[in-house]
Amino acid sequence: MTRSKAALGTCLVLLTAACGCRRNQPENQPRPANAGKQHKKEPLPDDPVSKEARAAAGKILDRLLTGKLEEDESGLATRANALKGFKSWSIESQKKAEQGRSTLEGIVTGPSGQARFSMTIVKQGSGKWMVGVFSGPNPVE
Repeated sequence: MTRSKAALGTCLVLLTAACGCRRNQPENQPRPANAGKQHKKEPLPDDPVSKEARAAAGKILDRLLTGKLEEDESGLATRANALKGFKSWSIESQKKAEQGRSTLEGIVTGPSGQARFSMTIVKQGSGKWMVGVFSGPNPVE
């Protein structure tokens, strides 16, 4: 019986501590001036492989936004469906292409607003660039 009382006491202390750890901030506190703003565009890498990767990413984004990949079997169909309604894109940053891989981040824009995306493209043995990872669209507030 003593063990169960000790365990119950420990649980109550932990529960009280967990519930009391919330920050006491008013809900309608002003947001920082930069909250939800677009990031400043970074200079994009100027080397030939990064330019090639960026051009390939542009072609892929064009195909995604025009719905040409809605029936794609590589898994891009879900991204094409998620990007429905977006009409344009811009790349804001790119990691220098190394070892046949480049990560690009940017914005897609449509009637409902803007959203961020990130994609990593990988150069295949055939020379074709393919999407390895695509995340987004994530709304810009």
